[in-house]
Amino acid sequence: MRDLGGRAVAASEPPFGEENRIFATGELLDGVYEIMQLLGRGGMGQVFEAHDHLLNRRVAIKAAWPNPLSPPLRNEARALAAFQHPSLVGVHTLGEHRGIDYLVMERIYGVSLTQHASTRWSSAQKFSPSEVVQILLPAAEGLSVVHRAGLVHRDVKPDNIMLEKLPAGGYHTRVLDFGIALELDNRNSMDRGFVGTPLYMSPEHVENQTSLDHRADIYSLGAVLFHMLTG
Repeated sequence: MRDLGGRAVAASEPPFGEENRIFATGELLDGVYEIMQLLGRGGMGQVFEAHDHLLNRRVAIKAAWPNPLSPPLRNEARALAAFQHPSLVGVHTLGEHRGIDYLVMERIYGVSLTQHASTRWSSAQKFSPSEVVQILLPAAEGLSVVHRAGLVHRDVKPDNIMLEKLPAGGYHTRVLDFGIALELDNRNSMDRGFVGTPLYMSPEHVENQTSLDHRADIYSLGAVLFHMLTG
């Protein structure tokens, strides 16, 4: 996991130095999760690799900056817990340490689609239509599960699509970061702040998020597809 995404435009983002980490390397959360390293950051918070001493496995820990503009982390935990799909990240539990909520998730090993595309384009290698379908079709299938659960992701973009290289070739696609996912039944009670990534946002998302439905994510995925095919 290289990027949190879900960036609120108005949110302030602290510097990346060691002193500005939410959790320090070696810190033990709830006596179980030992922080190993910082994996990524975003406007909403940071993601760490941690060792689960109870089950002897590596996990990802997501923690949010104490920012009133940020949606509660528990919203994302509930969203992820509502569905299961190979293209979505598994959530283990939600905890609290030093008054800070944190989300324990499946540790994903791979690169973001942003990084993968940048590497390809820097070596003058274009994506073929079949490659684009191979990468994005699983993302579309995962999003369809999200939509059937009554949610809209709201921040589908290359940074939030992770690729895990398979031993036999090809990639396993994962959709990340449900930090600003919108529950369709509660659209009128959601914040009116400008959230998302403008380059991939649908017109109705930009104009009025209370009118959003699953088609906003389809638009965003289409923008990703266009980006991959055209560079």
